[in-house]
Parts: sequence; C-alpha cells; structure tokens
Amino acid sequence: MSVEKQEIEKYLAETKLIVLATVNEENAPALRVLGAFGVDGYSFYYSTKGLAAKVKHTDKNPHVNALFQHENQDPTQFINVTIQGKAVQLSSEVEIEKAIEVIGNRSAKFKERVLKNGLENNVLYRVDPQEVKVLDRRNGAGPGSINVITF
Repeated sequence: MSVEKQEIEKYLAETKLIVLATVNEENAPALRVLGAFGVDGYSFYYSTKGLAAKVKHTDKNPHVNALFQHENQDPTQFINVTIQGKAVQLSSEVEIEKAIEVIGNRSAKFKERVLKNGLENNVLYRVDPQEVKVLDRRNGAGPGSINVITF
C-alpha cells in the first residue's frame, strides 16, 4: 500500500524539526536541523540568517535534500519523508509574504518575531520538490516500503 498525498502532506505539516542537507565548498554534504520552516503541499519554505553557511552553499549549488521524521515511532509503523529539490532565495514581496505566512502558520514565535522586528538579517527560501521519497514500514521492510514521487 502506498501512502496517499493527503497523508504525506499531513505528515510533513506535523513534523517538528527537519534536517536540511546542502553541499559545502568541499563538495561534501552539510547537514543542519531547522525549526523555522513551513510546508505548502510538497514544497517547503525556510528562514535562515543571511550570513549562514547554507546561504553560501545554496548560492553555489541550489540542490538540497530535507528529511522529515517524527520522533519516537514504533519501528514496525515507522515513516519518514525526504524531499529533494531546488532551493530558491525569495526576493519579491509577494513571495516573501507567502513564506512568512506559511512558516508563521506553523510557528507563532516566528510570525511574532517578524511582525515585531521584520526579517532583520534573515533570508527566506522556497524548496521546489523534484523528488519526494516516502519510507513506510507499516507493511514491512524492503523495496516495497519505499514510494518515490518525481516531478
């Protein structure tokens, strides 16, 4: 049984933290945990400090990967989702407002901070998915537990 789109989107929306992977200057993976993110379908938005290494990484190579995984899952019911896509730094007012809304709907603190102080030195990104991979162990292990959606 493959996971339905609605179930995947709910899983993404209910994830508390994600792990974002970029490619660093030595062409090696660089991983970090993000809390300031929000999802819109299979796309997601995130906020970061303008001087963060991930900004430099995505300027050079916009291809990123993010792991969405809930904690404390029963191994026999284990699910996670990875989204591989292209990160786009947002520049238009319309795009920025949408990102603030999407991230703010998930994080009241983020929205409160932006309303009070603006973006300060933060930049916003949207990741447009190229591949969504769902690992669903509810029906056992092996190749049948993986569902890949490509765009």
